[in-house]
Amino acid sequence: MESKRVGPTIIRLIIMSLVVGIMLKFFNVDPQNLLASIGRLFEKVIEIGAKLVEWGFDYVILGAAVVIPIWLVMFLIRYAKAKK
Repeated sequence: MESKRVGPTIIRLIIMSLVVGIMLKFFNVDPQNLLASIGRLFEKVIEIGAKLVEWGFDYVILGAAVVIPIWLVMFLIRYAKAKK
């Protein structure tokens, strides 16, 4: 049953690849430049992600300088009340 669908699927893929290839050639796109562009895109996404983490880390440290001592005092107060 599956073998009957493989042939038409391969033919459709070849035809779609031909059409897309013709369109890309019309816009002067070649495979080497396309693959290089995809590589640069991934590099840029990783770079942006790293900058986002770096930016956020500074704010987390700044906030923790206030939040952690307040939490510690509240925890110690609750602990002291529970001991009574």
